[in-house]
Amino acid sequence: MGEDERAPTSNWSDPLASDADRQRFVELLRYHYGTGLLDDEELHRRLDLVLNAPRLGDLYRTCHDLPYPPPDAAPRPRR
Repeated sequence: MGEDERAPTSNWSDPLASDADRQRFVELLRYHYGTGLLDDEELHRRLDLVLNAPRLGDLYRTCHDLPYPPPDAAPRPRR
């Protein structure tokens, strides 16, 4: 990846992330874990980043490579 995902954003005009913002990204990660796109290690690594993200840009950078699921998609259990 080359870029340190843990580094805070340098753009102070980037809005602060709220708990609700972080929760939406947690749900996105859980969805992709449920579909098998993320394994246990990757899920936990990204959850740590999302839960500690100070700004919205940090949240988007953590999940930028994941497709956004359809609005009616619910997480499915892993097999």
